[in-house]
Amino acid sequence: MSTSEHPERAGREQPPAFDPDGAGINSCHQIAVLLNLCYDFLTTASPATHDELRGFLTNEGFAPHAAVGWLTDMLGLMALNASTCHGHNHTR
Repeated sequence: MSTSEHPERAGREQPPAFDPDGAGINSCHQIAVLLNLCYDFLTTASPATHDELRGFLTNEGFAPHAAVGWLTDMLGLMALNASTCHGHNHTR
């Protein structure tokens, strides 16, 4: 989608495209891209979508008045955190 379709994205740095195979791209980058996609979708979604999401989150135990805002805030923060990850070793 272009910024002409979503004027609220104008001037914002666009994240790199998501590589579904993940070849050559670290997991932190892939997570950041996915979280940003979710954040962008939810912050531009219709009121009906927000109402459905609020209902879902309320059923999961979140406070109805804060559920959608909390989720979008957490998606944005987690995306920022993942985008600043500079690689690390994972052990099993």
